[in-house]
Amino acid sequence: MAEVVTPDAFNAMFTIYLNAAGEPVRRTLGEMTAGEVMLAVEWAAREEARLDREAEPWTALAGESDADWIARINPAPGEAARIVALLRESGEASERCGRLLAMVHARMPQWQQTPDVGLGQALRRWWPGGRAA
Repeated sequence: MAEVVTPDAFNAMFTIYLNAAGEPVRRTLGEMTAGEVMLAVEWAAREEARLDREAEPWTALAGESDADWIARINPAPGEAARIVALLRESGEASERCGRLLAMVHARMPQWQQTPDVGLGQALRRWWPGGRAA
């Protein structure tokens, strides 16, 4: 079953790249060109992968209660909060990446009907515009 994407979701901002000053350039999907959508998907996937790698040593503990795994690993003061924040950030990155892909999919009904077409090709064929390049 496809994820339901509400109209408000399309107002969400997504990072495309970092500018020369190292600041994120963010746009909504409606503002993005097809090339920018691809950059946003690549950015989201890289962030998800980076955070997953950082959180990997702790993900096996995610099924335990906080008290159980904290007692077992006996982290230094402040370390438990850092680990919890990292796990939360990793989960949020996965959620953002999935939400972005669901929204891209929802904006291209033609792609929904031709699942054998890859993302890049679908964007070139059917992306509904964005701002003038």
